[in-house]
Amino acid sequence: MTDKSKLAQDAVASINKSILFPMLQMVNFFAHRYEETIPSEWGISRREYHILIVIGAHPDVSAIEICELSGYSQMTVSRRVKNLLKGGQITKVIDKADKRKFMLALTDDGWELYKKIIPLGLGLEAEATSCLTKSQIKSLNQILATLSATLTSKPIT
Repeated sequence: MTDKSKLAQDAVASINKSILFPMLQMVNFFAHRYEETIPSEWGISRREYHILIVIGAHPDVSAIEICELSGYSQMTVSRRVKNLLKGGQITKVIDKADKRKFMLALTDDGWELYKKIIPLGLGLEAEATSCLTKSQIKSLNQILATLSATLTSKPIT
């Protein structure tokens, strides 16, 4: 067996034991499906779509809070927020308590888009989880919530 063959076998064994690889694979599958279903006339990217969902679920949220809620980097959020502001889907208001911060909220156009996005996402989720029982979905949600809470409070370094 060559060194490369051994490395390849070790890599396969590592992937088969990993929880991260299937989670990343699942996220990528969802991401591609979202991109396929987002109508081009909406004029938003997948990341903008996700940020719009976060702002809709958390009105008057700061960019830093979006990073914490989405797991996106500050640079990604900053760029996407800029595009959403330019597109008129969100608005920003200076925080009265801290003039250095601004809060983000959906505009009327943003809410209209949000109302289209949510059923689309829920449909994709229902399609993806149709192979699971209600008990499995409940367990999966509990596991993901635990992992999310842990990673949010204590990021991997």
